[in-house]
Amino acid sequence: MNLDLKIFAKSIQNIGTFSLQEIEQIFEYCTFRKVTKNEILLKEGEICKSLYFLLSGAIYQYRVNDIDENAINLHTENQWFLNNSSFISQKPSTETIKAFLNSELLEMTVYSLHKLIELSPVYYQFARVLEPNTQIKKYFDHKTSPIEKYKSLLRYNPEILKVFPLKYIASYLQITPETLSRVRGKL
Repeated sequence: MNLDLKIFAKSIQNIGTFSLQEIEQIFEYCTFRKVTKNEILLKEGEICKSLYFLLSGAIYQYRVNDIDENAINLHTENQWFLNNSSFISQKPSTETIKAFLNSELLEMTVYSLHKLIELSPVYYQFARVLEPNTQIKKYFDHKTSPIEKYKSLLRYNPEILKVFPLKYIASYLQITPETLSRVRGKL
């Protein structure tokens, strides 16, 4: 297992204020998983019953429109991810979550999260993981220019550029690959 507890603890501290004992308790309620490239963690139509912390590798979320996969989110190491709407509503997902690379992750089920919350109200802070990423909303805002989207990606998650091909990045930013090439050429 490729786990640096300091990195995990830091990710937890970014969510809320937890003691070392509480962080260890969160860790105990997670299950380690290895997934292979192209392995599906959540299929469209299934209910999202887990949230994940990506230890190594890369994961992406997408919707299928006609025959294309349209990237909704791209995840790199040391990030939490899930299908927010399906997890919260416990209704079928409109997206698929798939391993882009062989990956290692920690999985926390909705049941485990509820058990933690039963132990102490301090774990309600963990709900911040469930809040939609406001940065992602910028990518879906058609008022944001392609250059602004790309600069935002460079600022907040440059690791994506090292891991994912331009086709995925363009889809994620909701621009064409040609537009992405032009933007990259201007910067």
